[in-house]
Amino acid sequence: MDEQLLTYHFHKVIRVINSCETEEHIYAAKKMISCFVNYWGYKLNANVLRHYLKYLNILFNYKKKSILNYD
Repeated sequence: MDEQLLTYHFHKVIRVINSCETEEHIYAAKKMISCFVNYWGYKLNANVLRHYLKYLNILFNYKKKSILNYD
């Protein structure tokens, strides 16, 4: 059950990041990543969490760069 919930939350954060269109959306996505880490931090192995966070950070930084350079 935890694995399904982790996958659901992970994909939900990815959808939020991908849907960002403004700087305010970027800040909300950053907060959502923080909440994801806080929630799963004590439930997952640190290496597994680091893997998920690495992917989210790559996606977040790409989206942030594309939005902030677009304006």
